[in-house]
Amino acid sequence: MLKLRNLVEHDELVLELLQSYNFTKLEYGFYRASSNVVYWVKGDGKLYFLRYTTKDERTSESIQEELDYIRYLRTYQIKANQPVRTISGTYLLEKEDYLAVLFEAVPGKALEDVELNAEIIAEWGRQLGKIHKLSKGFIERRQSTDFRRADYKEKLAWIRSILDEKEIELRKEADWLEESFNHLIQTNDNYGMCHYDFELDNVYFDEPTNQFSIIDFDDCMYHFFSIDYEQVMMNIEEVLPVEIQSWVKEEFRKGYREENKIPDEEELKLAYEFIVLLGYTKLTYSLTYVPEDKPDWMDELIHKLDRAKSEKREWLMKQRYIKEK
Repeated sequence: MLKLRNLVEHDELVLELLQSYNFTKLEYGFYRASSNVVYWVKGDGKLYFLRYTTKDERTSESIQEELDYIRYLRTYQIKANQPVRTISGTYLLEKEDYLAVLFEAVPGKALEDVELNAEIIAEWGRQLGKIHKLSKGFIERRQSTDFRRADYKEKLAWIRSILDEKEIELRKEADWLEESFNHLIQTNDNYGMCHYDFELDNVYFDEPTNQFSIIDFDDCMYHFFSIDYEQVMMNIEEVLPVEIQSWVKEEFRKGYREENKIPDEEELKLAYEFIVLLGYTKLTYSLTYVPEDKPDWMDELIHKLDRAKSEKREWLMKQRYIKEK
């Protein structure tokens, strides 16, 4: 999640960034902001999305590996969102303090807007299982020194760097999680590049072609696959009606199992705690940097983020209490 001071719209900056692409007719507008700022772009009648961030939020090396992974998956018929080359031929655009990527829009609707049936849900699971299985080949293609995306150790180190001394209990939680993950045996079936946002709003289904597409690899990291799997289970509980949650989980599980081994209970339990702790820390980070001249709309957002942060902290502290009893 971005610092709140970086969440404001910058139309002039966006226009400047778009000059690096070969469009003759151009329209654009603000779309959303979370871990990046995203604008919709209509270039010569075709829809794209421009994603940008600042160099104090991301490194060019990290984004480049994300793009390498997307292009690797596409060679295996995974319809990950296609990045667009600039006029100079690069996929990553660097301009002063900013890093930007233009993506082609994917066809269809996000699964959150689709009438779900057993086959669609199972294919959602298969798609996650497929990218986990393909992660093995991606890792084998590079030397360990070439890894530029964070792994769980680096993420937990970042968590400790953000949480101050008043959060000693949660820093202990980060230590405990790292030790616990270190004791798990890493295999090709349970560890590799994770999407880390494989939720209903980032997986698209196009009914006329029966095609699935995946967007938003921005949070991808090297970790146990259980974090992706558990995050899907959490998303189902957060978004879908209670009466269909068990059914959706089971159909997703069936699809995933066709492509990869289901994570075991210990891995899933650790994944849940990691997801909550990382989410809490991202909120802490974002709320630390509130602009002095913040727009009026940001007050409601700050209130919403504060409430979410408090809920996560309450759950995490209960876990610390249980462990220390």
